[in-house]
Amino acid sequence: MGWLKLQHNQLSGPTQDTDATPAKTSGSKSDAVHIEAIDEPGTESPIPPPTPKDETLRPSQPPLPFADAATPNDQLPFISASRVAAESSRTNTNSQPDERGENNNRRRLWIVIDAIVYDCTDFARSQHHPGGAAPIEQLAGGDCSWQFWRFHAAEHLRDYGWGLRVARTAGVRNKFGEKRPRYVGLRGLDSAQDW
Repeated sequence: MGWLKLQHNQLSGPTQDTDATPAKTSGSKSDAVHIEAIDEPGTESPIPPPTPKDETLRPSQPPLPFADAATPNDQLPFISASRVAAESSRTNTNSQPDERGENNNRRRLWIVIDAIVYDCTDFARSQHHPGGAAPIEQLAGGDCSWQFWRFHAAEHLRDYGWGLRVARTAGVRNKFGEKRPRYVGLRGLDSAQDW
């Protein structure tokens, strides 16, 4: 690691970054103090090496709560596109216990409509969606704005989606390109030479 230049005698044992406050401020930049624990050769690491089960993609944070109905979209917390993908990944094994206290290992069904993240997990699986859970499961983790607006009106989003908002995001891609209708035989209607 070329960015870390540390002398062996400077680190007497494992340390932790207990204070994430800025250490000094120079101009408009602030420098934070951060010390990493470095394993020396011949010592055992307190963290066991990852097993194949641990290598699955998991979100690093617990799922976000639903936004309050009074919160406008521009004041929702911002999350990255990679977190949206991680929460909705098929290999996501970070699950919450169900009503019986069992982990069901189901992924979160987060969809993005017009840069707002909606958690449709319970909505889709509770048979409230007329199209069933399959369309939402297929679009989970991606932007589905054009698909949503193709089948739904603004009233649907206001009545059903407003309570499912969890965050706002940017950079989430649509898994499927929008197919534009083609008009066959209608070339140059404004052209006088075709008449």
